[in-house]
Amino acid sequence: ALEPEHPSLKLLIVGDGPLRSVITTAFQERNQLQRVIFAGSQTHEEIPKFIRQFDLALAPYSTPEHAFYFSPLKLFEYMACAVPVVAGNIGQINELVKHGETGWLYPPGELSGLTDACRTLLEVPALRARLGNAGAEVVHASYTWDRNVRVLEQTFAGFGTQREA
Repeated sequence: ALEPEHPSLKLLIVGDGPLRSVITTAFQERNQLQRVIFAGSQTHEEIPKFIRQFDLALAPYSTPEHAFYFSPLKLFEYMACAVPVVAGNIGQINELVKHGETGWLYPPGELSGLTDACRTLLEVPALRARLGNAGAEVVHASYTWDRNVRVLEQTFAGFGTQREA
């Protein structure tokens, strides 16, 4: 849907697993396999190198059948690398990704919403840069492992020194 306006657009898929053949077949059937780059399995240390090549980072989560809480680690990684995120607005994602401020949200499961979000961000490089930088600021200020440890230390400070009466 985006190829007429963006003929050089490519999808970079990092990772590997049991769905690789399904994904490959789906792109072959649509005559779009030339638009996909499969980077395969990579070490954790290599992942930022790939993420920084993205113009957009997609997190197309669909609506789950049940309410649940999850921590979308991929979003934190994308945002930490200053790459603008396009994510389905489910669960707690909107606590991290603020639409138009730190990323772009769309209704989960709506392909047209995902496509429109991508089109908007691909056509406005300044917006991509602003969202990417804002997302990186939020993650580096509030969501690092060091900060999480400090919060836990503060939470449990003195816990072991309390005595029951």
